[in-house]
Amino acid sequence: MRKVLLDVNQVEFGRFAGVTKQAVSNWERGVSVPDRHALRALARSKRISADWLTDGIGEPFLPSGIFETADMYNIDPSAQVRNELPLISWTEALSWDAARMSEAADRTLVRASRPFSSGSFALSVTGDAMEAPAGTSFPNGAIICVDPAMEAKDGSYVVIRPDGGEALTFKQLVVDAGRRYLKPLNPRYPITEIGDCAVVVGVIRQMILDFS
Repeated sequence: MRKVLLDVNQVEFGRFAGVTKQAVSNWERGVSVPDRHALRALARSKRISADWLTDGIGEPFLPSGIFETADMYNIDPSAQVRNELPLISWTEALSWDAARMSEAADRTLVRASRPFSSGSFALSVTGDAMEAPAGTSFPNGAIICVDPAMEAKDGSYVVIRPDGGEALTFKQLVVDAGRRYLKPLNPRYPITEIGDCAVVVGVIRQMILDFS
Protein backbone atom coordinates (compact mmCIF):
# COMPACT_ATOMS: atom_id res chain seq x y z
CA MET A 1 0.00 0.00 0.00
CA ARG A 2 1.27 3.46 -0.90
CA LYS A 3 -1.39 5.57 0.79
CA VAL A 4 1.09 7.59 2.84
CA LEU A 5 2.59 9.23 -0.26
CA LEU A 6 -0.87 10.29 -1.40
CA ASP A 7 -1.42 12.33 1.78
CA VAL A 8 -4.93 10.94 2.36
CA ASN A 9 -6.59 9.11 5.23
CA GLN A 10 -8.49 5.83 5.00
CA VAL A 11 -11.84 7.56 4.45
CA GLU A 12 -10.59 9.71 1.56
CA PHE A 13 -8.59 6.85 0.08
CA GLY A 14 -11.71 4.68 0.08
CA ARG A 15 -13.87 7.46 -1.31
CA PHE A 16 -11.66 7.94 -4.36
CA ALA A 17 -11.20 4.18 -4.83
CA GLY A 18 -14.94 3.55 -4.52
CA VAL A 19 -14.68 1.29 -1.45
CA THR A 20 -15.32 1.63 2.29
CA LYS A 21 -12.88 2.70 5.00
CA GLN A 22 -12.96 -0.86 6.34
CA ALA A 23 -11.89 -2.23 2.97
CA VAL A 24 -8.88 0.12 2.96
CA SER A 25 -8.05 -0.94 6.52
CA ASN A 26 -8.19 -4.59 5.45
CA TRP A 27 -5.81 -3.84 2.56
CA GLU A 28 -3.31 -2.15 4.89
CA ARG A 29 -3.43 -5.00 7.42
CA GLY A 30 -3.07 -7.65 4.71
CA VAL A 31 -6.50 -9.14 5.44
CA SER A 32 -7.50 -8.75 1.79
CA VAL A 33 -5.81 -7.83 -1.49
CA PRO A 34 -6.51 -4.39 -3.04
CA ASP A 35 -8.74 -4.51 -6.11
CA ARG A 36 -6.68 -3.52 -9.15
CA HIS A 37 -9.53 -1.71 -10.88
CA ALA A 38 -10.27 0.35 -7.75
CA LEU A 39 -6.63 1.38 -7.46
CA ARG A 40 -6.44 2.45 -11.10
CA ALA A 41 -9.60 4.53 -10.64
CA LEU A 42 -7.98 6.11 -7.59
CA ALA A 43 -4.83 6.86 -9.59
CA ARG A 44 -6.85 8.70 -12.23
CA SER A 45 -8.78 10.73 -9.65
CA LYS A 46 -5.62 11.71 -7.75
CA ARG A 47 -3.62 12.27 -10.95
CA ILE A 48 -0.77 9.94 -10.10
CA SER A 49 0.85 7.09 -11.97
CA ALA A 50 -1.49 4.10 -12.19
CA ASP A 51 1.48 1.80 -12.91
CA TRP A 52 3.22 2.96 -9.75
CA LEU A 53 0.14 2.53 -7.58
CA THR A 54 -0.82 -0.93 -8.82
CA ASP A 55 2.58 -2.46 -9.69
CA GLY A 56 5.23 -0.24 -8.10
CA ILE A 57 6.63 0.66 -11.54
CA GLY A 58 8.27 4.05 -12.04
CA GLU A 59 7.68 7.16 -9.96
CA PRO A 60 4.42 8.17 -8.25
CA PHE A 61 4.33 11.73 -9.58
CA LEU A 62 5.50 13.31 -12.78
CA PRO A 63 8.02 16.17 -12.43
CA SER A 64 7.08 19.84 -12.35
CA GLY A 65 3.41 19.20 -11.64
CA ILE A 66 2.73 17.68 -15.06
CA PHE A 67 -0.21 15.27 -14.93
CA GLU A 68 -2.04 12.88 -17.24
CA THR A 69 0.49 12.75 -20.04
CA ALA A 70 0.91 10.04 -22.66
CA ASP A 71 3.70 8.50 -20.54
CA MET A 72 1.31 8.15 -17.63
CA TYR A 73 -1.42 6.21 -19.37
CA ASN A 74 0.25 5.03 -22.59
CA ILE A 75 -2.27 6.79 -24.81
CA ASP A 76 -2.28 9.84 -27.00
CA PRO A 77 -2.55 13.11 -25.02
CA SER A 78 -5.50 14.20 -27.15
CA ALA A 79 -7.49 11.33 -25.64
CA GLN A 80 -7.13 12.57 -22.06
CA VAL A 81 -10.42 14.46 -22.25
CA ARG A 82 -12.82 13.22 -24.88
CA ASN A 83 -16.49 13.10 -25.76
CA GLU A 84 -16.32 10.03 -28.00
CA LEU A 85 -16.50 6.90 -25.86
CA PRO A 86 -15.99 3.28 -26.96
CA LEU A 87 -19.08 1.12 -26.60
CA ILE A 88 -17.83 -2.01 -24.82
CA SER A 89 -19.34 -5.13 -23.29
CA TRP A 90 -20.08 -5.56 -19.58
CA THR A 91 -17.40 -8.25 -19.45
CA GLU A 92 -14.80 -5.89 -20.94
CA ALA A 93 -15.75 -3.22 -18.40
CA LEU A 94 -14.33 -5.43 -15.65
CA SER A 95 -10.79 -4.69 -16.80
CA TRP A 96 -11.14 -1.58 -18.97
CA ASP A 97 -8.83 1.33 -18.19
CA ALA A 98 -7.23 4.34 -19.83
CA ALA A 99 -4.38 2.27 -21.22
CA ARG A 100 -6.84 0.43 -23.47
CA MET A 101 -8.22 3.53 -25.13
CA SER A 102 -6.03 2.79 -28.16
CA GLU A 103 -8.44 -0.06 -28.89
CA ALA A 104 -11.27 2.42 -29.36
CA ALA A 105 -10.45 2.90 -33.05
CA ASP A 106 -11.77 -0.57 -33.78
CA ARG A 107 -15.00 -0.10 -31.84
CA THR A 108 -18.31 1.70 -32.11
CA LEU A 109 -17.90 5.17 -30.65
CA VAL A 110 -20.67 6.96 -28.77
CA ARG A 111 -20.63 10.76 -28.90
CA ALA A 112 -21.41 12.35 -25.54
CA SER A 113 -22.46 15.97 -25.11
CA ARG A 114 -19.81 16.71 -22.47
CA PRO A 115 -16.13 15.90 -21.92
CA PHE A 116 -15.23 12.67 -20.12
CA SER A 117 -11.95 11.65 -18.50
CA SER A 118 -9.61 9.21 -20.19
CA GLY A 119 -10.62 5.59 -19.66
CA SER A 120 -14.34 6.43 -19.84
CA PHE A 121 -16.59 4.11 -21.82
CA ALA A 122 -20.18 3.40 -22.80
CA LEU A 123 -22.39 0.39 -22.01
CA SER A 124 -25.75 -0.80 -23.28
CA VAL A 125 -28.33 -1.25 -20.53
CA THR A 126 -29.78 -4.76 -20.27
CA GLY A 127 -32.93 -5.70 -18.38
CA ASP A 128 -35.55 -3.53 -16.68
CA ALA A 129 -34.16 -3.13 -13.15
CA MET A 130 -33.41 0.56 -13.79
CA GLU A 131 -36.70 1.37 -15.53
CA ALA A 132 -38.75 3.65 -13.28
CA PRO A 133 -42.52 4.23 -13.50
CA ALA A 134 -41.85 7.98 -13.30
CA GLY A 135 -38.89 10.36 -13.26
CA THR A 136 -35.35 9.28 -14.15
CA SER A 137 -35.38 5.96 -15.96
CA PHE A 138 -32.82 3.84 -17.82
CA PRO A 139 -34.72 1.51 -20.17
CA ASN A 140 -33.39 -1.65 -21.74
CA GLY A 141 -31.19 -0.77 -24.71
CA ALA A 142 -30.28 2.74 -23.53
CA ILE A 143 -26.60 3.72 -23.68
CA ILE A 144 -24.99 4.88 -20.44
CA CYS A 145 -21.74 6.87 -20.43
CA VAL A 146 -19.47 5.83 -17.56
CA ASP A 147 -16.65 7.86 -16.03
CA PRO A 148 -14.28 5.82 -13.79
CA ALA A 149 -12.57 8.95 -12.42
CA MET A 150 -15.74 10.53 -11.05
CA GLU A 151 -16.40 10.21 -7.32
CA ALA A 152 -19.43 8.06 -6.38
CA LYS A 153 -21.68 9.78 -3.86
CA ASP A 154 -25.05 9.12 -2.25
CA GLY A 155 -27.56 9.17 -5.10
CA SER A 156 -25.03 8.50 -7.88
CA TYR A 157 -25.88 6.00 -10.60
CA VAL A 158 -22.99 3.56 -10.65
CA VAL A 159 -21.59 0.54 -12.43
CA ILE A 160 -20.34 -1.60 -9.56
CA ARG A 161 -18.95 -4.98 -8.59
CA PRO A 162 -21.18 -5.67 -5.57
CA ASP A 163 -19.06 -8.44 -4.04
CA GLY A 164 -15.70 -7.71 -5.64
CA GLY A 165 -16.27 -10.65 -7.99
CA GLU A 166 -16.43 -11.00 -11.75
CA ALA A 167 -19.92 -9.62 -12.35
CA LEU A 168 -21.07 -6.01 -12.77
CA THR A 169 -24.39 -4.39 -12.09
CA PHE A 170 -25.88 -0.94 -12.65
CA LYS A 171 -27.86 0.65 -9.81
CA GLN A 172 -28.29 3.83 -7.79
CA LEU A 173 -25.92 4.10 -4.83
CA VAL A 174 -27.57 4.95 -1.50
CA VAL A 175 -25.46 5.75 1.58
CA ASP A 176 -27.24 5.76 4.93
CA ALA A 177 -25.52 5.93 8.33
CA GLY A 178 -22.26 4.69 6.85
CA ARG A 179 -23.86 1.68 5.15
CA ARG A 180 -24.11 1.37 1.38
CA TYR A 181 -27.04 0.07 -0.63
CA LEU A 182 -27.86 -0.53 -4.30
CA LYS A 183 -31.28 0.73 -5.31
CA PRO A 184 -33.02 -0.35 -8.53
CA LEU A 185 -35.37 2.27 -9.97
CA ASN A 186 -37.90 -0.43 -10.80
CA PRO A 187 -39.93 -1.04 -7.59
CA ARG A 188 -40.31 -4.72 -8.50
CA TYR A 189 -36.67 -5.28 -7.53
CA PRO A 190 -35.34 -5.12 -3.95
CA ILE A 191 -32.81 -2.70 -2.49
CA THR A 192 -29.70 -4.64 -1.42
CA GLU A 193 -26.91 -3.77 0.99
CA ILE A 194 -23.33 -4.07 -0.22
CA GLY A 195 -20.24 -4.85 1.85
CA ASP A 196 -16.67 -3.66 2.05
CA CYS A 197 -15.59 -5.71 -0.97
CA ALA A 198 -17.89 -3.84 -3.35
CA VAL A 199 -15.97 -1.78 -5.94
CA VAL A 200 -17.38 1.13 -7.93
CA VAL A 201 -16.16 0.78 -11.53
CA GLY A 202 -17.54 4.12 -12.67
CA VAL A 203 -20.25 6.75 -12.33
CA ILE A 204 -22.89 7.32 -15.01
CA ARG A 205 -22.80 10.93 -16.20
CA GLN A 206 -25.06 10.69 -19.23
CA MET A 207 -27.64 8.48 -20.93
CA ILE A 208 -28.25 8.29 -24.69
CA LEU A 209 -31.55 6.92 -25.99
CA ASP A 210 -32.75 6.66 -29.59
CA PHE A 211 -36.48 6.78 -30.42
CA SER A 212 -36.52 4.86 -33.68
